[in-house]
Amino acid sequence: MHNLYNILLIALIILIVPAFSFAGPNSLASCAIDMDISTTDYNFSGIENSASVLPDQLFYVAVVVQNVHNLDTYQLDISYDPEVLNFEDAVEDDPVAAGLTNILKKNNGNTLGFYARNTQPGKINIANTLIGRNTDQAPEGSGILCILTFKRLKSEQTVLSLNNVYFIDSSRQKDVIDKKLNGYIDQ
Repeated sequence: MHNLYNILLIALIILIVPAFSFAGPNSLASCAIDMDISTTDYNFSGIENSASVLPDQLFYVAVVVQNVHNLDTYQLDISYDPEVLNFEDAVEDDPVAAGLTNILKKNNGNTLGFYARNTQPGKINIANTLIGRNTDQAPEGSGILCILTFKRLKSEQTVLSLNNVYFIDSSRQKDVIDKKLNGYIDQ
């Protein structure tokens, strides 16, 4: 019986330890939709996750990150109801008008090519990456990934949902980001 206990204990350790040892540097990072792009404090307490928007009104949201480490590349999807919202545009930052700079440019990094496209009605795929693999340019901390423009079509309550969020560091280690804060449009 003692041998069976030891075998089960060893098997349990073998199953648990790899989960901890292979967690990447961004395993504690988070991603959120900030419904107020004038936010400057990207702690979750400072992020507005809801907004009131009138029909036929354009509005802007920022996709923000928190607690990133050595961020080199990101990919995410945003889902929305195309009967209630229309996706108008996306930019990686707006340093002139809004004073918002993409976190990937924080340490003088240059991005290869910001990508934001409707892959199907109600789903936007967004991706961006730094040129090269320079850890000195890979940012730490919190900031924006992009700014999205939507137009409200109807006066119905709706949600902007983050899905399939992946961060990759400059050593090419990929983390699935589970901690997400969606955005809500009030009625």
